[in-house]
Amino acid sequence: MAGSPLSEVRRRVQGRLIALIVTLALIAPAAWPHPSTHSLPPSLASALTNSGLVLDRLSLSLQPLDGDGLRIEHDAEASRPPASVLKLLTTYAALELLGPAHTWTTEAWLSSPVHRGVLSSPLIIRASGDPGLDESELRSLLQRLRTRGLNELNGGLILDRSVFDLPEFNPGSFDGQALAPYNSGPDALTFNANVVTVQLRPGPPWRAALVAPAPIGLDLIARIASREGPCDEWRSGIEATLFVRPNIHRLVLTGVMASDCGERDLHLSPLSAPDLFAGSLAAIWLELGGRIDRRSRIKWSSGVAPTFGQPAASVPSQALASIVRTINKHSNNPMARTLLLSLSTKRPARVEDAERRLHTWLEGRGLSTPELVIDNGSGLSRQARWSTAGAVRLLAAARSSPVWPEFLSSLPILGADGTLARRHRDAPGRTRLRAKTGSLDGVRTLAGYLLPECGPAYAFALFIEHPDMPATRAAQDAFIAWLLDLAPTCGDEGRTNCGQTCDPGIDAGSSGRRFPP
Repeated sequence: MAGSPLSEVRRRVQGRLIALIVTLALIAPAAWPHPSTHSLPPSLASALTNSGLVLDRLSLSLQPLDGDGLRIEHDAEASRPPASVLKLLTTYAALELLGPAHTWTTEAWLSSPVHRGVLSSPLIIRASGDPGLDESELRSLLQRLRTRGLNELNGGLILDRSVFDLPEFNPGSFDGQALAPYNSGPDALTFNANVVTVQLRPGPPWRAALVAPAPIGLDLIARIASREGPCDEWRSGIEATLFVRPNIHRLVLTGVMASDCGERDLHLSPLSAPDLFAGSLAAIWLELGGRIDRRSRIKWSSGVAPTFGQPAASVPSQALASIVRTINKHSNNPMARTLLLSLSTKRPARVEDAERRLHTWLEGRGLSTPELVIDNGSGLSRQARWSTAGAVRLLAAARSSPVWPEFLSSLPILGADGTLARRHRDAPGRTRLRAKTGSLDGVRTLAGYLLPECGPAYAFALFIEHPDMPATRAAQDAFIAWLLDLAPTCGDEGRTNCGQTCDPGIDAGSSGRRFPP
């Protein structure tokens, strides 16, 4: 007699567990001591015993959210680098402490009266720490100044970034990649996440152009040769070098690219936050028909806006819920670091003040863990520490929070968007898994939810420390495949493994989610 659908699910889950452990065994050095196996399911413990597998460089937590279900805790309290999974803490705390509708305001102040459309003294920009300040917001701010009759800026800029108190920051200090966008630091006036986009077009030779708004004061020179052949790892063939001269930054691109690559966008962070903001403001102002005295086109200085009166124009940010989506879907480091500072109740805000508030909030929610080291809130850190148990407790608490819909909707959907867009695209039921990924050299992490249409929902976290990054990727993929086998799938008869009516076409796609989009 054929086994029941649920028995078939159990057999598939057991097979996936064995495959996962075998994959992990390949990346575990034999010199490591054997861990206890009491917390592992029998199939997992059996695979561990039979293969001589050791797992003391891996932590795994799986917790059912709706009562009964499989529970796994393997070295779950160990302190490990969380990489970008730490953004779950920063963003969830921000949603609870500030509220999903929270906004920031960027203001423009006139330091003297406008005479015949000309401002002869500096235009003052007061920043509030908006993590998502972008071109549309800056354009709206400048349009409002234009409607007030301001036509010409002749006095330069004063940038008031005093809402944050930050030490000097070296973007190359983490891994030497000073122009990499992920290495950008926080700033009260972060614009477009401090990214400049270069569009590359096939030649020969290849041509390059800055995507609008091309900041005034940044020159681009491209010397990229064309070659025949497939477009493999095209980014590694391009070297970007920045040369700084008085009033000008010159970005030089050199290398070789295959003509088969077609048009490509290259994202870089060659300018400091205030330089990028000032240069972009000048570019947009000119696009709007405004004029700028040539001598003050890119000159800016630090200062403080007036403490009385009203600004000449102001513009609100996107709502926090939208900013959190960008941070988590695309793992944006500078936005996460800037958001962390906004959690401080003190002004000027300091990182240590924001971290203290986060720890106090965690204690109040019963979520405090002694191993937690927040550092900068983005996870791009060798000092940050967390445990899979701590991460899963946070995820479980979020499930019952009023901000759960906004938090859940910010997580990448497996095979559909964000950092999981290209993973397991053909797996049935893939859109029921939402998770935050993380990676550093020697570290790969994953944490999130499995939310099937029936059966237990789960929170999970997997932290791996090992220098073989392709192997850790394979282990993570094996874990994801095993997780998906926990979720009932839709059979050809139009019923799930747990007996519910379903639509096979919907279950296999990304539009059949019954949890918030």
